[in-house]
Amino acid sequence: MADTYTQSDVLSVEQSIVGHVEYTLARSRYKFDDQEAYQATSLSLRDRLIESWNDTQQYFKHVRMAYLAVVASHTVNGVAAIHSDIIRDTIFKPFADLFPEKFQNKTNGVTPRRWLAFCNPPLRDLITQTLGTDAWINDLYQLQGVLPVVVGAQVGAAAHGAARLRVARMLHSHSPLTSALRLEKSRELAQTIQGSMAAMRAKTRDLELLAEELDTFGAWGGSRAA
Repeated sequence: MADTYTQSDVLSVEQSIVGHVEYTLARSRYKFDDQEAYQATSLSLRDRLIESWNDTQQYFKHVRMAYLAVVASHTVNGVAAIHSDIIRDTIFKPFADLFPEKFQNKTNGVTPRRWLAFCNPPLRDLITQTLGTDAWINDLYQLQGVLPVVVGAQVGAAAHGAARLRVARMLHSHSPLTSALRLEKSRELAQTIQGSMAAMRAKTRDLELLAEELDTFGAWGGSRAA
């Protein structure tokens, strides 16, 4: 066990001191015999584990492989900070109290430096050229210096795109092809309107003839009644 502590967290310091004191007391009791000191320390841990077990866990030949793995391993870690906190504070708390330096955190996954700096050389070179240094590979906070350039480029691209859209609309409205298409559509529309008007005139003529026939029939019926 180390005699100095560099943890800034009060709980971590307290847990480190607990393990340190237990081991130190065991060594002093057994006259600095490391083997007997470790045995005494393991017995202390065993007693604490037994106290925390409940009746449902005390089956015949019940072996906790995770406990054996913790004891046999050099270090123990979760794949995320929250997992490391859980195994340190709940699942393996007795071991963490006794061997605090054994429990670490190693976040799973690929680091940004690997997928950004080594898997994408063109983008890496562009960022380095923009920032004027490759120190960002070891200090990712320097990537904030790219934001003004990116925002400026986005604004410029948006303005350029709007200008191109206006030019495209103007060319479309003044192009000969567009004018020809508009003329053709106008002719088709005029023909459609003329056809509709002719049909309406024909229907109007039919109605006029029907009205004349009704008037004639009415006059004839009136003369017979007289």
